[in-house]
Amino acid sequence: MFALAFLKLFRTIGDVDFLEDAASCLDFLKNKSLKGHYPDHCWGDYFEYQSAKSALKSNTTNTPDIINTVVCALAFLEHYKITGSKESLEIATSSKNFIVDTLYVSNDGKTFFKYTPTSEPGRITYNASTHGAMFLSRINKYVKDKKNSEIAIKVMDYVISKQKPNGVWYYSEANGKEVMQIDFHQGFILDDLYDFIKYTKPVNDRYMKALLKGAEFYRNEQFLPDGKAKWRWPRENPIDIHNQAQGIITFSRLSEIEPMHLDFAKKIAFWTIENMQGWAGEFYYQNWRFFTNKIPYMRWGQAWMMLALSCLLERCGNS
Repeated sequence: MFALAFLKLFRTIGDVDFLEDAASCLDFLKNKSLKGHYPDHCWGDYFEYQSAKSALKSNTTNTPDIINTVVCALAFLEHYKITGSKESLEIATSSKNFIVDTLYVSNDGKTFFKYTPTSEPGRITYNASTHGAMFLSRINKYVKDKKNSEIAIKVMDYVISKQKPNGVWYYSEANGKEVMQIDFHQGFILDDLYDFIKYTKPVNDRYMKALLKGAEFYRNEQFLPDGKAKWRWPRENPIDIHNQAQGIITFSRLSEIEPMHLDFAKKIAFWTIENMQGWAGEFYYQNWRFFTNKIPYMRWGQAWMMLALSCLLERCGNS
């Protein structure tokens, strides 16, 4: 995410220092690739962690997942677009091969990407699938492959079929049962669908209809008028930095379709800076009703907000 942010800042401002910072990040990522454990470049989390619902994850450091792999591969692909680096394109292409060869599933009428190579066969995380489909559609502009294009369409079609009448997507499904967790993952899917449309240029308008319907729910139901994002719809608290950052990213990008979204992206950014940024520039983790969790998580706060603000600056510079 830092590499992507530096590349956006370079494109927007033109300062070569940002390009050098991006290259430094990419060198780090290249050295952290799990190629060797797997045939192609892929990435996962490089730290043990404990979630609210699970015990300490001690085996994650050698387990790649589709989200980390796509984000890293996108950074290399963007670097190639700016510099023409053949190595960066080769790494992005290798990551594409990992996604297709290791994570793609087509079975019993369902087409999707597994979250990790060891994920349960019947568990589908919708935003993970759209992330893979989006990346295939983007890299296909530079590395043509009809089969991969067909896979991206099939996966996106399946996820669209799971959209609810009000425009929302739930988080996942397993054995026919869905998990209703509505938060920043809605923004993930909207971003992926936006890129899929942009790079695939489908004739059928069902993708745009799904995007607009999902964006309507995202703005009207998941955000308050002042720019605060609800934590997990319909619950409002706590105000979470990841939700704030994703709102800035998504509405900045969707402003290319509906310009009014840019003002809302700015509103989210101004509220977040005013209420969740410390004196040294760091962003707080969560704002609760009676207190603020001021832990400046690099993974959940700083990286996301740097990427979000660089997206906003990029869009403002192009508008």
